[in-house]
Amino acid sequence: MQIRVGRGDIAKRKAEAVVLAVPEGGRLSGPVRAIDRASRGSISALFELGDFNGRFLQSAVLYPRGLGAPRVILVGLGAVADLDPRRIQQAAAVLARRARDLRVSRMVTAIPDVESSRLSPSRTAQAFCEGLVLGDYRFAAYRREPVTGPGSVVILARDSAQSRALEDPVVRGARWAEATCVWRAIWPGRQDRISRPSTWPIALATSRAAWELVSRSSGCHSSSAREWARCSRSGEAASTLRASSSSSIGRGRPAAVRWW
Repeated sequence: MQIRVGRGDIAKRKAEAVVLAVPEGGRLSGPVRAIDRASRGSISALFELGDFNGRFLQSAVLYPRGLGAPRVILVGLGAVADLDPRRIQQAAAVLARRARDLRVSRMVTAIPDVESSRLSPSRTAQAFCEGLVLGDYRFAAYRREPVTGPGSVVILARDSAQSRALEDPVVRGARWAEATCVWRAIWPGRQDRISRPSTWPIALATSRAAWELVSRSSGCHSSSAREWARCSRSGEAASTLRASSSSSIGRGRPAAVRWW
């Protein structure tokens, strides 16, 4: 999955789907309100009918007219007071999976427009990108059929200032999530033991090594986690990763643990 930041009107942007995370309560703002207006109140109607109220991880798919995309995928964030990075990640992951189930390859989205003392805009953006990449991941080493999913995601900013502010957290979130996907692809057997405190040091060391290897690409000219993992399993990168994880000792609970 390739994620990049762009600018423009989300309602007019050409894509296969608009995907949005919506807080509970029916108060529409920012990109959600723009989509609602352009689609003549399609999202407001959902709230009024009670078919969708923004409950945490509740989802809905709309097919309104008047937009640059033929469908709109919504997922609930729950109450704003309860929001934290993990909830943002989970909501974004649901968006990615719904898009994959609908065979969407090009998505356009926006960072959730929420005001919370527990979340800064940069942390919200990073968590959102982490969730998109992690939600799209599937271990496909032994699958015969090709694994398909959203190939590109454009995160639209309202102006140049927001676009510049989003660049770093978007790249950071995508890179860390891709590193976690590489970790999963190379060491799939450790997923069932990730909750044990005794595994946190090796998970941290492995995640750090994976991130470093992904950022350098190790001769594989692609930042796609699945493509890189296929290269790494058959070459020197996998040996380097295992050596790094077995010889390094990390401190504290790794961020990658929170993503599972």
